[in-house]
Amino acid sequence: MQGANQAYVGTTLLTYDEAADTITDTQTGAVYAVGTVGDSEYFVNENGERAFSQSWLQNVGWSNYQRLFTDSNIARQFLAAFVWTLVFALGSVALTFVVGFALALILNDERLKGRRLYRSILLMPYAVPGFIALLVWSNFYNQDFGLINTTLGINVNWLGDPTMAKIAVLADEPVDGLPLHVHRLHRRPASDPR
Repeated sequence: MQGANQAYVGTTLLTYDEAADTITDTQTGAVYAVGTVGDSEYFVNENGERAFSQSWLQNVGWSNYQRLFTDSNIARQFLAAFVWTLVFALGSVALTFVVGFALALILNDERLKGRRLYRSILLMPYAVPGFIALLVWSNFYNQDFGLINTTLGINVNWLGDPTMAKIAVLADEPVDGLPLHVHRLHRRPASDPR
């Protein structure tokens, strides 16, 4: 048992020999050299099995890009991620702009009563910290007790199914960016002298 007034004497269990490019276990005397396992290099024992969990530093050059275009499994995953990135970027901007423009036009109508109140309410997403908004939205999308499923009388696993999770994120994104678009688009028609 050690305390604050006792020191610990540690010993190095592994030593690296730079000339031989090997690691030696000082307790057992086992020597580990660099070997290829799969498509990566590791320190391996005399049987060629990985000795440590970390990989050996290796220069891959352009091979990762080559694998991206020649390995169909990796290419398929990359393409799916790339397409989703484009859909999300274009979809969230377009949806936020369309809804923001519609609300700006509505809030610019002189016949609407309580316009200041509505403008104040539209600024609320900026007043709520991101992690609180995350908790609120995750409760909205709860499969069993969520506001969306309960209100619409449906049973959708919004956060468990990858496709539905993407739809949920795409639906949530305009709410986060809506205040900016409404404010920017509302000021333009209000300043137009026509």
